[in-house]
Amino acid sequence: MSRFSPFNAVALTFGFAFLYMPIMLLVIYSFNENDLVTVWTGFSFKWYGEMFANRGFRDAAWVTIRVALISSTVATLLGMMAAVTLVRARVFFGRTLFTGMVYTPLVMPEVITGISLLLFFVNFNIDRGMETLIIAHITFTMAFATVVSCTAEKKNPNCVPKTKPPGAASRNFSTVMCPRVATSTKQYTTAAPHAR
Repeated sequence: MSRFSPFNAVALTFGFAFLYMPIMLLVIYSFNENDLVTVWTGFSFKWYGEMFANRGFRDAAWVTIRVALISSTVATLLGMMAAVTLVRARVFFGRTLFTGMVYTPLVMPEVITGISLLLFFVNFNIDRGMETLIIAHITFTMAFATVVSCTAEKKNPNCVPKTKPPGAASRNFSTVMCPRVATSTKQYTTAAPHAR
């Protein structure tokens, strides 16, 4: 018996419309030629030209791209190492503290984490800039990388041998761990909407 009833279909449609219709309207009206957002006078790329001609926007976009690439790469590497430690080393000194530190960003509101990091940087007289921005993003995202990596590691913990010949670590990372994390990420993102 299917649990997907007509009522569920209608509720799902209205839910997605409520979430995404405002975004679609913003995208559509971004091509409006008029200075007033609510008055449509014609299709134009004028405002996109103005946007890309703005040096401040280009600089901000480049900062965003750099922060995203660096923080996501570092967070993924740290998350994978934390996952292997948590899955394979069942008992070790400080496991509870380590687990709490890794998973706390998952349950803590982002604004609280952000304020805490800001107070930390200010208290230790650390200049705020690109480096602190990257550290903050790594703190936010490492927990998610750890969860996905733990899922991949638990599925088949024996596919990476415990004893490795010299030079095998890098090969195992590129040929075993990375594909498993990618598969788990795909399965998680596919199953997550159905789970909700």
